[in-house]
Amino acid sequence: MKTLFKGGRLLLLVAGALLVGGCGSPPVIRSGQALSYQGLQKTGERGMGITPNAAHHGQYVQVLVKPIQITSAVARDTSPEVSLEVDRALQQRLEAELSRHFMLSPRANGSNTLVVRVRVMRIAEAWPVINALATPLLGPVKNGGLSIEVEALDARTGRQEALLLLADDAGFFDILDSYQRAAHAKALAQEFATEAATFLAPLGHARR
Repeated sequence: MKTLFKGGRLLLLVAGALLVGGCGSPPVIRSGQALSYQGLQKTGERGMGITPNAAHHGQYVQVLVKPIQITSAVARDTSPEVSLEVDRALQQRLEAELSRHFMLSPRANGSNTLVVRVRVMRIAEAWPVINALATPLLGPVKNGGLSIEVEALDARTGRQEALLLLADDAGFFDILDSYQRAAHAKALAQEFATEAATFLAPLGHARR
């Protein structure tokens, strides 16, 4: 009985530390690979961005979404299965959302093509075992998170048209996804892709 009591106390201490450490939104992370970060401003509740120049609105007919780039540091600290799920979720959702505003292109050609690069700067995996043990007492305590950088460039000139940095962690009440390592990061990937497409939409030529 004493062993169980001590084990319960230890779990509470670990869970409490995780809860305190997880409070607040994570900061956005710069890759250092974007053409420029000058002019970054707060964008929405969980990001910073350089908004598309109004003079270039409606200029692009086509868009090429480059393969998602997961940085070496992220790949080193994340299981391959989780990295792959996040990669697929970002690529598929971003292309689907951008196709509402642009024609998808398999290559960067012509002066009316926008190239979009996505860099994954952080993937935080949920801890299913810890969450399962802590849920009866405190609820899930170690949820997943994601940070990305989205850069849009003119295919012909290489000029930067927009930049968006997004970062967030799953909330305390995202309980249903707390028992799968990739679920929170994957859900955030889909949300971020939709947010990025909306951010870049003004650059697209109105489709008929």
